[in-house]
This record gives sequence, C-alpha cells and structure tokens, in this order.
Amino acid sequence: MNQLTVHIYRSGENRVRGRIAKYLIPKYPSGTVLQALIDIYDHFDSTLAFSYGCRFKRCGLCAVQMNGRSRVACLTKVVEGAEIRPIRHLPVARDLVIDRRHLFAKKRTMELYIPLDLMSNQPLILSPPAVFYRLAQCTECLCCLAECPEYDWSRPDFAGPYFFVQLARLHLDPRNTIDRREQARAFGIDRCKGCKGCYCPLGINIRRDAIRPFLGGD
Repeated sequence: MNQLTVHIYRSGENRVRGRIAKYLIPKYPSGTVLQALIDIYDHFDSTLAFSYGCRFKRCGLCAVQMNGRSRVACLTKVVEGAEIRPIRHLPVARDLVIDRRHLFAKKRTMELYIPLDLMSNQPLILSPPAVFYRLAQCTECLCCLAECPEYDWSRPDFAGPYFFVQLARLHLDPRNTIDRREQARAFGIDRCKGCKGCYCPLGINIRRDAIRPFLGGD
C-alpha cells in the first residue's frame, strides 16, 4: 500500500512548548484528515488528542489547521507532507483539541437563546426568512474565529464572526424580543467595517448574511 507523511502538532505535557511529530501512514483514495488522525490513534500513537463526533459535517468538532488554513477535518483530503495544527486564535487544551470553556461563558452573557416564557405564547408554525436557514447551517466549527484577523479569545471587546452569526439567527427568529443589533454593537461589530476576512469552510456567507445587516448595509 502507498504511504504518505503527515506532520502533527503535539502540545507536550506542560502545554507550553509544543513540537511537530512526524507520522508515516497508509494512503487511501480520497482519505481525509480525520481518517488520518483516527488511523494514527488506532495503529501508531494512542496518545494523540483530537476531537470529532459525527465524522461527516454535522458536529463541527474536528476543525484543524492544515498547511496554514482552517479546515473541517472530515471534509478535507489529506495530502503528502501535510502539517496539521490546532486552529488559531483559540486556547489549546491538548494537541489538536481546542478548549471551548470561554465560549460557553460568553454565550451565557450574550443570552443566545429565546426565553422559555416567550416560546410558550408563540404559534406552532414559524416562517423565518431564507437567510435564517442559511445561517442555521453553522456547525460551530469555529474556523471563522480562527481565520478572523481581529479575533483574540482573551479580549472581551470583540465577540467575533461566530457570535455574530448566532446573533443574526436570533435577530431573524420571529420569536425574538431582544435587541440583537445593540448586542452586536456592544460586542464590537463596528470593527468589521471595511474588513472582508470572513471565512466559513461550509460556505456560509458571513459577511453578507450576518455582518452587513448589523452594519446598516455596509
């Protein structure tokens, strides 16, 4: 069987100074990055830490950086000499695993939900606009945060594109009663003016569907 070489970031026990480990793995037709990681874990090195859930495009957990670009591992073909690292701008728990705890804390402060007491008084059939369903394709892979030139997880003044997508969805929800435009301004969306760096590996047009409406058609 043909083989290929991949290089993977390993964080080390102290998680301060990492290293790049080299692995020689079988080459499969249309083999994905996730398949390569699972193969390494199963047959070569069971200490490798990475995340995944569904194995195909649904959970958003398997995002990694390959050759300098954030990608969803289950959808990305692995190539010879690939260098695989954790996605940027987010804290690393271990190896390729991102620590998401700060995201959960921010979600609580931003009220990213429809209050239960309001939901009970709503009609059974809702008709949000088509853009709502486009934004609903977000799997929370966080690649948009990793590629955002303004985002830094340790700074509270800029929420980042992932959160603006969530706010836009709520803004379009017929049950919403919270001023999501004001929330977007409070969490720094004005810093997106003039920037066209939004990126989504699943093809969501974040700039058009989530950022621009909050900027008044910018």
